[in-house]
Amino acid sequence: MAKLAQNSNTLLLSGYLFAAALGPLLGRLIANRRMKIGKEDPNRIAERFGVPSISRPQGKIIWFHAASVGEALSVLPLVRLLKQKYPDTSILLTTGTLTSAKIVKMYAGEEVLHQFIPYDIKPWIGKFLSYWKPSLAILVESELWPTIIIEVKKAKIPLILINGRMSEKSLYQWQKHPKTASVLMNKIDHVTVQTQDVKSLFHKIGYPKEKIEVVESLKITADPLPHCQNDLDDFKSTIDGKIVWVAASTHQGEEEAILKVFKLLSHKLENLFLIIVPRHPGRGMEIKTIAEKIGIDTKLRTENNLPGPDDKVYIADTLGEMGLWYRIGNFAFIGGSLVSVGGHNPYEPAILECPIIHGPHVFNFSEAYQKLSDCKGSITITSPKELSGVISKIVSTKIQKHLTENAKRILHTDNNTQYTADVITRHLLPTNDQ
Repeated sequence: MAKLAQNSNTLLLSGYLFAAALGPLLGRLIANRRMKIGKEDPNRIAERFGVPSISRPQGKIIWFHAASVGEALSVLPLVRLLKQKYPDTSILLTTGTLTSAKIVKMYAGEEVLHQFIPYDIKPWIGKFLSYWKPSLAILVESELWPTIIIEVKKAKIPLILINGRMSEKSLYQWQKHPKTASVLMNKIDHVTVQTQDVKSLFHKIGYPKEKIEVVESLKITADPLPHCQNDLDDFKSTIDGKIVWVAASTHQGEEEAILKVFKLLSHKLENLFLIIVPRHPGRGMEIKTIAEKIGIDTKLRTENNLPGPDDKVYIADTLGEMGLWYRIGNFAFIGGSLVSVGGHNPYEPAILECPIIHGPHVFNFSEAYQKLSDCKGSITITSPKELSGVISKIVSTKIQKHLTENAKRILHTDNNTQYTADVITRHLLPTNDQ
């Protein structure tokens, strides 16, 4: 039975790699579909096939791969530190979303070379690596793509994972295929993780404890989310005098409850204004329909630039504007926490001094939310009824300032960025003279 299980796991990985090797046709079909729905840049789609759109500079390159906006922002302070330490080394940062590309350009400018990550298909990953020839590859958080990992190691490029994250759900999936997990993970030279609990999870899928270091989340020292100052000024003048509730990164099953709470509260708080920011912006019209059934008129960000003087609910169905909404909000409910999604990044509102309310399901950032709870830097609710009561309390007692001051305590500077830079230097850079 053990041999059968081992063969099954080996076949699983072999099957994935076989599909990845023969997948260009499927990959192009996926790319075309994503372009049609606005998820790819037609002018840069070739990058997804491993074709560069910019020239490779001379000398060494350190390659970071981050999934999207939050991960990209979290590594920018580290990138700047490495550039100071190694001024003749170039930094290549790959991401997978349009918004992240925009943010990297806005925040990093000439500090980094940005490309979209190729799809995890062998010929395209091979083409990418052959062109860029990185001296070091750094994956961020949970970007564990099998073809990337295997091809990087075939090319004899040192590989590390920084700011590693893993949930119990991910562990369960990995443990279904222990041999595959062990084979892949042990191709990574070193791992830094955010907590001791995550270290234990990585060890459970076969990664050696002695190669794992615990370093607090880089998101603690991430740059604040960006915003357009003109939009901020326009919004503030439009909604002047209103109490702005931001429902951030909401998921299906949360918006209806939020809208019902708003309708109840708006009878008592006539100047309450709600901005719903769905985690997936394409759900804007769906949320608008839910609101109409409840008897609430709404406007969509994609259809109307600014709310009118009589508007009370605004659906921000766009990407990359969370920094704007947190700067506008008097307080925020962080979504994905009333339903079992696991919650979203609390450092972002904390950095921007937006008071935090959240539900009980926060396992994606469990340590951060526990610290918030310990220092009374957020308020936890377990039901829509509690949410209604908490908002009434926040508005009537003016405790926003205390919440934001307390939340700043989780933003201490133990200099995890410096420590991560030291890890990179200590374990990899001295061993590669490319």
